[in-house]
Amino acid sequence: MMTEPLLLPCPFCGSPDLAWHEEYERSGAYRSRMSIMCGCGVKMMTEHWNSATKALRNSQRNAIRARWNNRAAIENLDDE
Repeated sequence: MMTEPLLLPCPFCGSPDLAWHEEYERSGAYRSRMSIMCGCGVKMMTEHWNSATKALRNSQRNAIRARWNNRAAIENLDDE
């Protein structure tokens, strides 16, 4: 289902089956929304205004991908 590369599996359920959605709207100003969704209900969305150029859309894709792939450090619980 996922076509965008380099996404880690869902941080909540571990599923690698993620959906990437992009939506563009022009109503006075140009608006774009991008989201990453998992079947377990987790969704991350970003919205930008006036991001009409390809370079800005690519920057948006990279930013949401980086946020999705960000994981908190997990301490080794075996050391306790």
